[in-house]
Amino acid sequence: MSAAIFAAFDMEIDDGTGRILAAELEHEYAGMAVVLWEVAGRHFTAFWRGHVPVPVYVKARTPQELRAAVAARLYDLRLEAEAERLPRLRGGSFPVPQPGRGMG
Repeated sequence: MSAAIFAAFDMEIDDGTGRILAAELEHEYAGMAVVLWEVAGRHFTAFWRGHVPVPVYVKARTPQELRAAVAARLYDLRLEAEAERLPRLRGGSFPVPQPGRGMG
């Protein structure tokens, strides 16, 4: 049964299917994430193994929710990293344009 079916009908995922889906998700991420099916909590947990400044750890009920949560967290970290690279005015939070380079 496909993961989309579980999300569409809000069906509970059994343990065997949860483990299979966790392995498939881990394969989708090509080893950049460890994905577990947590039997007691009836949810997926992902730990991102890639190069990120802080650990990425997300939980979700369905594979779709997990993919969205991982993508959102990685996107947030990318925005945070970009913001840290912008020069700042003392005491302010506005980026300072650099000559010939615009805002960054």
